[in-house]
Amino acid sequence: LSIFELNEKVIAKSSSSVCIEISPITAKSISEYAILRKSNKFLFMSATICGCNDYVEELGLDPAEVAVLSMNSPFDIAKRKISYIPVAKFSYANREEAFDSIIKTADKIIDIMYQYYGKTVRGLIHSETYGHAEIFKEKSKFSSIIETPRNIRDAIVLTKSKSENLIIASPTIYEGIDFKDDLARFQIIVKVPYDSLTDPLKKYNMKYNSKKYTKEAVIKLVQAYGRGTRHEEDYCMTFILDANFESIL
Repeated sequence: LSIFELNEKVIAKSSSSVCIEISPITAKSISEYAILRKSNKFLFMSATICGCNDYVEELGLDPAEVAVLSMNSPFDIAKRKISYIPVAKFSYANREEAFDSIIKTADKIIDIMYQYYGKTVRGLIHSETYGHAEIFKEKSKFSSIIETPRNIRDAIVLTKSKSENLIIASPTIYEGIDFKDDLARFQIIVKVPYDSLTDPLKKYNMKYNSKKYTKEAVIKLVQAYGRGTRHEEDYCMTFILDANFESIL
């Protein structure tokens, strides 16, 4: 895989001689053509903007022409608590040692969930890769109830087809999937979800715009946090085990 910096606006990635993918480094380099020229008023809505000033700058908007309306979540914080348990700093260099410690802690959490909820335990494990999900299933003492779907569709089928104990471990469940009510009462975030540096665009951002690189990890964390609490009466506990979480607080 090679990378070519064509100019300050785009990156071209080539994995073969017949296909080149060109990606904008920032949204503002294409926002005028793709969006802004089509109307004179826009309404942007999201629960995961995570910083309106950065969002405005990213789109290349004039701050003087932007009105921001921010609303508090109607979901009770007591029903969606986060427990930060810094087990180990997960990195490529120490991944095996960190994984063993994290899996042992996760098993203790699942034990507690059994005591708290009774016979039926259903939850999520947000892994960085499919390989990590498989290792989790292999080494956990709860292997028999852990499933490792390869995509969102398979995860949805699993949650709807099984009424007994079930823990979904996968890197595909950070967003775009609804684990409401008893589909998930707890979730474990194994690693702060920084983007892989094997992607040339992500590597470029890490080198020249580390703030954006970190923010994308924060947005992914917020997305994951919302998977199990889907309405005002819903509740789900979230556990973050990667000690690298402190670096983005």
